[in-house]
Amino acid sequence: MLTLRVVLMGGWARDAPEAVERLRAAFGVLAEDPLGQVLGIDHPIDGPAVDADDECLRLEVTVDAAVLARGIHVAADASVAEIMAY
Repeated sequence: MLTLRVVLMGGWARDAPEAVERLRAAFGVLAEDPLGQVLGIDHPIDGPAVDADDECLRLEVTVDAAVLARGIHVAADASVAEIMAY
């Protein structure tokens, strides 16, 4: 397991609820993208959990580390044969 946390700093204040929903939606777009599927973030072990306060947005998701590592290899360094076998 690998827990990933993304923190976006800024002055969110009154915009925090809308920003949380935009961040959650952006994660959903990434998760459903072919790259997100190869990396295994479309099927997280836990999350995504998204929250905010006046100064930051936080997204936390736990993924399978082996699936993520294999996906990074396929996306960045695999041969055509390896890609086609995946």
